[in-house]
Amino acid sequence: MLIRDSSDNVDSQIIEGYGMDDVDPETLRKYRQTFTNRNPGHPYEDLSNKDFLIQMGGYAINRREGFEGITMAGLLMFGKSLPIHENFPNFRVDYLELIGIEPGDSKKWNDRLTKDGRWVDNIYNFLLLALNRLLLTLPSEGRLKGVVRIDGGELYEGVREGFINALTYCDYLLGGVLRIDRRTDRIVMRNPGTLRISPERIYEGDYTQARNSTIQSMLRMVGFGDNIGSGFSKIIKAWKSLGYPHPTIHEVPEVNEVWLTLPLPEEVNTVNDGVNVNDHVNDGVNENETINDPVNDPVNDPIKGNDPVNDLVNDPVKLKDGVNDPIKTESGKLSKIQESVLESIANDGTLTYAQLSMKLNVTVVTVKRAIQELKRQNLISRRGSDKTGYWVKNVKL
Repeated sequence: MLIRDSSDNVDSQIIEGYGMDDVDPETLRKYRQTFTNRNPGHPYEDLSNKDFLIQMGGYAINRREGFEGITMAGLLMFGKSLPIHENFPNFRVDYLELIGIEPGDSKKWNDRLTKDGRWVDNIYNFLLLALNRLLLTLPSEGRLKGVVRIDGGELYEGVREGFINALTYCDYLLGGVLRIDRRTDRIVMRNPGTLRISPERIYEGDYTQARNSTIQSMLRMVGFGDNIGSGFSKIIKAWKSLGYPHPTIHEVPEVNEVWLTLPLPEEVNTVNDGVNVNDHVNDGVNENETINDPVNDPVNDPIKGNDPVNDLVNDPVKLKDGVNDPIKTESGKLSKIQESVLESIANDGTLTYAQLSMKLNVTVVTVKRAIQELKRQNLISRRGSDKTGYWVKNVKL
């Protein structure tokens, strides 16, 4: 049962009878790791999980009425599946990749992420999983900054803003499906609820406070969006700059939904011709612990001494941009690739070999050797198991 506290924020309501036992520890761990990496030395870093959630708005104490518990925002963002569906029985999330599929086809989708018991379907996990899958279907500018490839550009930024808007403006109490469709010629983001202002005002750059401002703040603290409601303006600016057709947003009263449609030109879909998007996905969410595909192995997976890749340890590696940067370095110094891997791990300790390879524009073999050297110099250390743990950058005192 939801109990409204003194705040006007819808998602700050305390859920009676639900507490820290209803939080998924792995989701919260991943969020806190990203929070720490993005905010080094932050006062919240050493707090207990409960105190951390209190500061973030995920747990609250109503001293006047004498009760406490997890908030709506805390449960939706970090909760276990069962408590979420007990409180929001008519709500679920759904991502569908529908490129090349037409109405009436026997094949209904190429890829789907929805409630199936294989993952904890809170909205933070959904954001990590679905957004990663969606972005992998889109071309990246792949700009180089030194030897580091800066992925995404305006297209990625616009898609992220749309996704975040769907999460923060969704009416979770209304029920329904928060659904992301990647179609051949467009992306459609659908969320339960109504527009708070007219589409015309939105197109003109006007905005209102998000329906779920606590969730919005939580996402901002780990690098997703901002708190000023300018997301749609960023989307329009990005699409105009790219020369794409104008995005649209409208209500569908029959199903109580808001639809954001991001049109895409035909050439966008050439990015993944002949490639199975799922072959490259590891989102930091363990959907199936029995999967042992090397692409999905975390970056800390030990490199066996008899692994043939180690026969090449002292060979220079040809980078895709034509720069040779051998991993072999002088004692106590790092190569550019090692520095880039270290910086990437500091920002996200759950990155996989494949993700680092794509991000830095080097081979997986190069990434493995760089990680070995960083371990040897005690610059990174391991927290947790090989499959579900993560890397942290060591702090030198």
